[in-house]
Amino acid sequence: MTMEPRLDLDDIQGHIFPGFGSAHTAVIALRLDDPEPGRIALRPLLGDVTRMEQSLRDKEARRAALIAGMDVPAQPSPSLAIGFSANALRLWGHDTSAFDLSFHEGMFRDAEALGDRLGDDRVPVDWTFGTREQNRADVLLISGHSSRTTLEHAVRKWLDLLSPHLVDVLVEYGRRRPEDKEFFGFHDGISQPAIRGTNTGGEPLSRRVIAPEDPRSAEFARPGQRLVWPGSFIFGYAREVSSPLDPGPAAEPPAPWMRNGSYLVFRRLSQDVEAFQSAVAQLESRLTSLGEDVPEGWVASRLVGRWPDGTPLHASPETPDPAISGDLNRINNFKFKAASPETPIADGGGPSTSVPSVPPDPLGIQTPFMSHVRQVNPRDGKSEIGAERHPAKLMLRRGTPFGPEVAEEPEAERGLLFLSYQTSIVEQFKFVQSSWSNAKQRPAGGGLDPITGQDGTQENERKLRFFAPSRGQRTCPFNGRWVIPTGGEYFAVPGIAGLLELTR
Repeated sequence: MTMEPRLDLDDIQGHIFPGFGSAHTAVIALRLDDPEPGRIALRPLLGDVTRMEQSLRDKEARRAALIAGMDVPAQPSPSLAIGFSANALRLWGHDTSAFDLSFHEGMFRDAEALGDRLGDDRVPVDWTFGTREQNRADVLLISGHSSRTTLEHAVRKWLDLLSPHLVDVLVEYGRRRPEDKEFFGFHDGISQPAIRGTNTGGEPLSRRVIAPEDPRSAEFARPGQRLVWPGSFIFGYAREVSSPLDPGPAAEPPAPWMRNGSYLVFRRLSQDVEAFQSAVAQLESRLTSLGEDVPEGWVASRLVGRWPDGTPLHASPETPDPAISGDLNRINNFKFKAASPETPIADGGGPSTSVPSVPPDPLGIQTPFMSHVRQVNPRDGKSEIGAERHPAKLMLRRGTPFGPEVAEEPEAERGLLFLSYQTSIVEQFKFVQSSWSNAKQRPAGGGLDPITGQDGTQENERKLRFFAPSRGQRTCPFNGRWVIPTGGEYFAVPGIAGLLELTR
């Protein structure tokens, strides 16, 4: 039996794992104008920071309410997480040269590699913050609550406490949309890894539902949800290596106060819904002109790799299936190269005693090679680094949509506040965006990721290669930009002890 580490739930910030799960979220980026007074001003906020232990209790309370058919309980107070950029640490006298290279240099220096559009001055032209001294993001606050009004009140309180030493350069409110869909209309945040490790009582942090007599229970928490060693996300614990059952060396913190901490990537992504829908309609028209019979929703679902309700194309290629999308044990159950055999479920793991088998799709007939889900997570499929290394690229994603509904304010800006945790920005977030999402021939070919892939231009020229409804291969243009990065930064998110040390 694989022995898993016991995590320090009282020291790890709760936004890292399991996340806040709140209906409303606020992301506040602050410029540190007065380093020492600013450090002192941050101290009163530390008592509001949410620990992993509390986030786990909140998650379990929400789960119990849903099972009982009751309303999700209101939070007694807003959750809070705090992170610091490399610039903030240097202003406080810390040497960041031993930290992750991307963190040390900042996202501004990575913008070209990430595919962001640059001007003649090499400044990202679409960024609204993070480009100049006056709009740099040194400190990031992330807060969540069940009430938008309560959240706004807390944000005003914190900003008053921090002024004038820390000045906000961005205050953005996000929210859970109906059916957890992002603005292009697809259920988001489905394919999250499960984290290995136990609480103080020795119980697994990630719920395990596969029957223990099945050997896959040692590698997956649920069918298709891989268990990943916590050092991929939190410093001080065993990393993921090529052998999934064997713990790798510990992810050594870049500074002692970063034990139980993580690197946070924040990207503010604007979504041009009209441009995306127009491009989809043009691709549908092109296929129709080539003699293809294109069902409604077929094209957009092939671009994503799932139907809008989250049903994976692998499991139901012809139509969305509520029996799959509504079952946590089935919605993520598929591989690319190999079949997923029938999986037995343990008592209490769900309404079914087993999960049906799902056929393989090694040629990309059902789920195209270029589809978003295949580009950013090849699973067991082909790539230039080998399938055994894919789990080490996974991140804990905590993104949330922002902006009004299209029907309410068609011209308003909307999009996604992308947030992810990892212990290597270079090898996780940056690798996935630059080497896979932005690549035409990697991880398995077929063209740039049609959702988040970028080539640094306004036109963002793409040629997508995929199997059409007739099962014949087609190569079609699909040009344009509909996910536009408008700013961001990398942050260190220490443990609670680290926060205390940094601000003492």
